[in-house]
Amino acid sequence: MLFRISSITKLSATVIGIAVVLAVMYVPFSPLAPLADVLNPGIGIGVWGSTPPPGVGCINHTLTINSSMAEVTVCITPDGFIRIAANQDWALFYEQGYLTAEYRLAQLVFMRAMAEGNLSSMVGPSMIQSDEFYRALETTIVAQETVNQLNKSSYEYMALYYYVLGINDYIKSMQPSRLPLILKVLGYKPTPWLMRDTFAIQQLLTWSLSGTDDPLGFTFALENMPKQAVEALYPAYPPSVQYPIYPYDLNPTIYEGSGNAGNLSLYSMNPLPPGIALTAFNKAVENAIAFFQGDPSFSSSIVGKVLPGFDPFLHVVEGLTDAGSNNWVVNASMGAAMLANDPHLTTTVPSIWIGFQLVAPGLNVVGVDFPGTPGVILGHNPYIAWGATDAEPQVCYFYVEETSPSHPGEYFHNGSWIPFTVIHEIIQVKGRGDINYLVERAANGVVVSNYSGVVIVMDWTGLYPNNEVATFLGFDLAKNLSDFLAALSNFKVGIQNFAYVDNKGNFGIFAYGLYPIIRAGNPRAVLPGYGNYDWTGFIPASNQPYVLDPSSGFAASANQVPVSPGYPYYLGWSYESGFRADEINHDLSIFKKANNLSISSMEATQLDVHDYSTDLFLPSLISALSSSKLSAVERGAADLLTEWNGNFTVDSAAATIYYFWLQQYLNDTFMPWLIYYNITRPEGLGEFSFFLGPDSVYHGQLILDLANWTQYYPDSQWFYDPLNHQARNSDYVMILAFNQTVKYLQELLGPDPTHWDWGYVHKRLLASLFGLPGLSVGPFQSPGDGNTINAAYGLVSTIGPSWRMVVDMKYPMDAVGVYPGGISENPLGLYNDTTAYWLTGDYYQLIPSGLPAEFYYLYLPGAKP
Repeated sequence: MLFRISSITKLSATVIGIAVVLAVMYVPFSPLAPLADVLNPGIGIGVWGSTPPPGVGCINHTLTINSSMAEVTVCITPDGFIRIAANQDWALFYEQGYLTAEYRLAQLVFMRAMAEGNLSSMVGPSMIQSDEFYRALETTIVAQETVNQLNKSSYEYMALYYYVLGINDYIKSMQPSRLPLILKVLGYKPTPWLMRDTFAIQQLLTWSLSGTDDPLGFTFALENMPKQAVEALYPAYPPSVQYPIYPYDLNPTIYEGSGNAGNLSLYSMNPLPPGIALTAFNKAVENAIAFFQGDPSFSSSIVGKVLPGFDPFLHVVEGLTDAGSNNWVVNASMGAAMLANDPHLTTTVPSIWIGFQLVAPGLNVVGVDFPGTPGVILGHNPYIAWGATDAEPQVCYFYVEETSPSHPGEYFHNGSWIPFTVIHEIIQVKGRGDINYLVERAANGVVVSNYSGVVIVMDWTGLYPNNEVATFLGFDLAKNLSDFLAALSNFKVGIQNFAYVDNKGNFGIFAYGLYPIIRAGNPRAVLPGYGNYDWTGFIPASNQPYVLDPSSGFAASANQVPVSPGYPYYLGWSYESGFRADEINHDLSIFKKANNLSISSMEATQLDVHDYSTDLFLPSLISALSSSKLSAVERGAADLLTEWNGNFTVDSAAATIYYFWLQQYLNDTFMPWLIYYNITRPEGLGEFSFFLGPDSVYHGQLILDLANWTQYYPDSQWFYDPLNHQARNSDYVMILAFNQTVKYLQELLGPDPTHWDWGYVHKRLLASLFGLPGLSVGPFQSPGDGNTINAAYGLVSTIGPSWRMVVDMKYPMDAVGVYPGGISENPLGLYNDTTAYWLTGDYYQLIPSGLPAEFYYLYLPGAKP
C-alpha cells in the first residue's frame, strides 16, 4: 500500500508538472499533445491517471474467431505472471498477444518505433539520429525478409498470426481512458501491429546482445601503440587464471582440425586500401564511433525540457543493455539435473520481461517473455529447462572500402568497381515533416561513416534474415535433447551460452550460431574492404562450442572466455573478467563436495556477493600497506581491509574502500600509458572497456592484466609512469591508489572509515523504461558489485539480475523464479509487486498451488488444458 500511495503522488506530480509548463497549449506544439486532450478525463489522463488493466484473479471465457471456438482460462497472479490455458493452441497465442498489449502497450510501441527507426514520428527531431542508426541496420528490411521466408503451414506461423491478431484486437477495442500515459502526452495513437514488427523487435534484441563497435576503438590502440605494448596490455587470450566454459578436457572434439586462428595477425594494424591517407581514415573511424554513441542534443530539445529525463533512445537502449549474465547446470544426486540462470539486463519498470505460463494441448511452459514475441524465452516445461548468457563472440566486422574520385558512388571489391546499393529511406519527423535518408550498402556491410570519400562499413550476421523466434517456440514444446537442439539450430546471430537440463538427467551448455571466418588480417580492428579479408564462411557445426554431461558434474557460464588455448578458430577476444565464473566454480565445487546440490544451494549461489577479485588483489594490497607509513585514518581503513572477507554487503565499509581503490589502481596504472600513446576521447578514451570505460561497463582486459602483474610480476615495466618518467612497482601504485582513495572517501563520507558503509554509496534503481524519473522505483541500498554473482553494476545500479530462475528437473513443479517490477506498465496497476522479493533474495514458486486444475496439465494426472 505504501508503494501505491507513493506512485499516485509521483504520477500526479508528473502530470501537474506538465500542466504548469504547458498551461497555455491548447493546440499541438512540437512533439506534445494538446494539453486539453491530455487533461480531459474522458479521453486523457486527467489527474486521476489512466485506467489500469485488471488486477489479480482468474476468468474463464469462450473465444470465437472466424467460427472457431476455444475455451480459455486466464489467471493474473501477484508473482508477476499472466497464466493462460486454452484447449486450442491458436487461442493461447491470441490471448498472449491481447494481454501483452493490454499490460505493456507503450513498451511495445516504443520498442517497435526504436527498432524500425520511427521514434522521430512520435517524439520529434531529437530522435533523428536514433532513427538513422536503426535504418542503417536495415531492421525493417531484414524483418520483412524473415517474414517472407516463413512457412505459412508451420506452428511458428500460426503462433505469430494469432499473437499479432490478439495485439491488434486489443488496440482496436481499447477505450481512450486506457491509452498509456506516455502515449497521451505525446499525442500518439497506436497503429496496427504487423508480423514484421515482432521480427524487428527480435532484431533490436539481437543487436543488444551481439552488436559492438569495439574494432573501431581498438584500431587506434593498434595504430598508436607499439606491438610490444599491444601484446602486454591487450593479449588475445586472457592472461590470468580462467575457467573456460568449454574447456579442452571436457570436450576435446571441438578442438579438432585446423581453423583460421593461426592465420590472423591479432597484434598488428591492418593495411589501408590504396589512396587512403591515414589522417582521413582516422577521422572516418572517429565519425563511425560517434555514429554509435546516440544523440547528445536531446537534453536541449523541447521534450527533454518539458519531461526531464525522458529519452526513449537512451532508456530503451539501456533497457536492452546486456552487461553480463550467469547460468550453470549440475548433475545432482540420483541422476537429477538442475539449472540456474540470471541474465543481467537493465532493471526497469516496467520490466523488460513479462512472466507467462502458457498451457495448450501438448504444452505447459512457464517463464519470462520479451513483450512483442510469442511464447516463453527463458523457462521450463515438464521435460526440459533452459537459460542463457551472452557468449560474446565477435559477429561484427568493420571494413574501410577502396574508393576513388574517378568512380563516384562505387567501391573496389574482388577486382572490380561496384556501385554501392542505395536504399532511399523516408523518416517522418513530428513537427518537421519528412526527411530523406540514404542507406548505402557494400558487399561486406552497411556504411556507418563517410568522411571525404573514406567509407567505413560494418558487416554483422544480423544484417541477413534470421528467425530466432522459432528457437524459443521450439524450446517451449521440446521434450528431450533432440528437440532442444533442433530448435537451437534456428538461433544464428545473438549467440548465447544456452544452458540445458532435462528430466532424463542430461545437462549441458551450447553456444551454437554463425561465427564468421576470415582468411587473414586482424579482426580486432578495421579491415581492408577490397575482398581479401571478407568472410569466407562460418565455423563448422562440429567445432562450435558445447559441453554435454561433463565429467566434472557441472558446467557454468558467466560471459568469461569460452574455450581453452589451442581452439582452432577465432571467436573473439573481448570477454568478461571471469571473476563471476571463478566464484561460481568455487561455490559449485564446495556444494558438490558436500553433496549439497539443491535448489536452496543454487539460490545461495545466485545471491553470493563475494567479489572474487579480492582473492587476487587483497593479499598483495594488505602486504604493501603493512610496511607503509600511514596516517591514522589510513591505518583505520587498512585495518578494515585486513579483517574483511571480500563480501560486498551493505554494511561493509571495507567493500567501499576496496571498490574505489580498485578503480583508482586501474586508473593510476593504465591512464598514463593511454595518454602517452595519444588515445583521445574521440578515439574512445573513457568509453571503451579497453580504454578505461565507465566502471558500470568495465569488466575486461585491463583488470586481468593488473591481476596477473600484481600476483606474479610486481616489478613489471608497465607500472612505470611514462608521463612523469617515474619508476614504479605494484606496491608503489597500490599505495598511491590507496592514499587517493582514503582522501576521496574522507571528503565524501567523513573522517571515520568505519562509517563508510557500502550501502551509503551503492544503490539499486528500477529506472522508468520511458525515462520518467518520478515513475522509477528506488534507489535502494544494495549489496554486490559488478564482479559478484549477485551483480549490481556501477554505484547507482540499473543493471543486474533481471530474472532469477532455479529448476530441479526431478521436481520441476518446485522450480522458482523472480523478476523485479510487475506485469503492468501502468504505475496504478501491478507495477511494482515483485520488487520486494527480488531485493531480499526471495523467490516465487513458478507454478504455485491453488491454481485452476488446467495449469497442472502434464504434471498431474487428469489435468487438461
